Order: sequence, then C-alpha cells, then structure tokens
Amino acid sequence: MKKYISFIAGLLCLVVFAACGRGYVPMPPAEETTSITMASTGAESESETTEPELETTMATTESAATQTSAAPATSTAPKAATAAAQRTVAATTIAKVSSTALTTPRTTTTTTTKAPVVPAVNPTNPPAPVYTQADYDAIVKAVRDYAEAKTKVRFIWKPELRHDVPPVGFHDVMNLTRSSGKEFVINELKYHADLTEHLVAGGNGGIPGDAVYYNVEYFDYQGDLMWVLVYG
Repeated sequence: MKKYISFIAGLLCLVVFAACGRGYVPMPPAEETTSITMASTGAESESETTEPELETTMATTESAATQTSAAPATSTAPKAATAAAQRTVAATTIAKVSSTALTTPRTTTTTTTKAPVVPAVNPTNPPAPVYTQADYDAIVKAVRDYAEAKTKVRFIWKPELRHDVPPVGFHDVMNLTRSSGKEFVINELKYHADLTEHLVAGGNGGIPGDAVYYNVEYFDYQGDLMWVLVYG
C-alpha cells in the first residue's frame, strides 16, 4: 500500500515539475526590460493616438456616406414629385376627355340625295295645250264654212249675237282648254249647226223658216276658253 502511495506521489511530482518546466519564462536583462516597457508604452500611446484618428476617420466616412446617400434622395425627390404630378395631370386629362366624350352628343351627318321632283300627271286631265289666235280663227272658219253650205236653211253671219244677250238660243258650250283638242270643238260646233238647221226647218214642232242668224263665239270663263254657236 505504501508503495502505491509513493508511486502516486512520484507521479504527481513529475506532473508538477513538467508543468513548471513549461510555464517557466527566463527573465530578460534590465535593459531589455526597459526597452520592452518603453516599446509597450509607445505602442499604447500610438494605439491611443490612432484610435481617436480612426474614430474621426470613420465618423467622416460615415458622414460622407450619409451625405452621398442623402444627396441622390434629395435630387431624386423633385423628379419623383414631377413624375407623380405628370401622371396626375395625364390621368385628369384622360378623365376629362372621357367625360367629354360621354356627355357630348354624337352628331351624325346623313347626306340625303333628293330625287328630282316629277310633276304628277293626271291621265284624265292632261296638260292644257297652248292655242293662238290662228287656232281660234281656224275653228271659226271651219264652222262657218260648214253651216253656210247647208241648203235647207240659210245661215246668216251676225257677230253681234252673244250667248249672254237675249233673245238668243244655243245648244251647249264647249271647253277648248279641257277638251280633247281643237278638232273635237270643231266637230261639236258643226253638230250644233245641224241641230239649229233641224229646229229652224220646223222640226220638233217649230215654225218652219228658211233663214237664221248665227254666230260662233268664244270667251274666257274662269281661266278656260269656252266656245258656243248661238242663233236668233
């Protein structure tokens, strides 16, 4: 048992000796100690001097960085405000245009081509032909030649006879303006000469005679040219 204790004690001593051997630092000479101390002091001094300078430098760098970062922000702010104002103006303009387009009525211009006006023609009332004095004279001559060529009764021309001055007689009045034409009026007046001849010769219970005064008259009545054979 004592052996074990002695052995352990020896081991402990070896361990302590080894540890002391490792931690042993030989003491330098006095001069070296002084220089080391001065160097340490100088280093500490330089470190103390350098630290404020470093802090100042870092502060200056941070300030410059802050100014640099602030400067673009300051210069960018007006541009951003200008862009926002432009977008606002554009949106307002679009809104006004849209509102005007919605509230402004659309005007549709339609071009209408009018068809030429064609006067309506009534087939029963054709346009009235234009007659001249030569036509009037031709009608009168044709009826006179026919009446005065008769043999039963002599027709004597008397222009003073008129249909509106009695005592006279007549059979009918023809409208040259609305009739079928000049030849139609001539034929009707010739027929009236036949009726007058028959009446004057004693037909229809009349008193027989051998002569009769007559006239072929024309006059205006409400814009129409009227013809009539009168006798008396």
